[in-house]
Amino acid sequence: MKHLIPIILFISSLKCFGQTKEQFLNSAYKVFVDTSFTKYYLRSESYRLTIGKDDKPRVIMDLSEFISIETVNELINKSETDTLKLTWDCKALDLANCVENSNGILLNNFVVHTERKWSKKKQKRETDRQINKQKEEHEKKPRQEKVIYRFSRPIYDSKNEYALMSMWVSCGSTCGHGCIYLFKKIDGVWQSVTMTKCKIS
Repeated sequence: MKHLIPIILFISSLKCFGQTKEQFLNSAYKVFVDTSFTKYYLRSESYRLTIGKDDKPRVIMDLSEFISIETVNELINKSETDTLKLTWDCKALDLANCVENSNGILLNNFVVHTERKWSKKKQKRETDRQINKQKEEHEKKPRQEKVIYRFSRPIYDSKNEYALMSMWVSCGSTCGHGCIYLFKKIDGVWQSVTMTKCKIS
C-alpha cells in the first residue's frame, strides 16, 4: 500500500497542474463552432492529433513564427507519443451532443425502396424521386443539424502555456474542412494564436 501512495500523489498532481480535455474544449470550442449554434454534434471519439512526415516541415515553419522551435518540437513529439484511445465525457461538455456515427445527420447515404416487378424506367424514376425528396428534407434542416465536429485531444507543452488541437468538421461525404490550431493560455483562458495544416474536401 505504501508503494501506491507516491503514484496516487503523482496522478493527483497531474490533474491539478493541467486540466481535462473537456475543460480545454469548453474553453476553446467557440473558435471552431458557429456562434449561432445552440448545440453541436461531436464524434464521441477523442482522436489522436497526427502530423504526417510530409506535413511536419510546414507545421514547424508555421508554428515557429509564434513560439520557440523548442516548444514546437516538444508539442510535436508529445503528439507522436500520444497513443491512448479515449472518448469525450459529453456530460462535461458545453452544447455538445456526442454521436457514434453520422447516421441521420450527414447526407452520406440514401435509403431507396423500389419493387422488382417495376420496369427499369419506373425504378429509376422512383429512385430519383426518393433521393430528391431526401435532399430537400435535409436542406430544410438548420445548419447545426447538418454538420459534425471531430476534435483531437489537446497536446500541452511542459509549462501548460501552449496547446495544439486539430479540428475537422464534416457536412457530407465530400464536404468538410479542418486545421491544426495553436492555443495560448492568456489570463487563464485558452485563445487561438494561429492555424496550420488546413485541408478542405
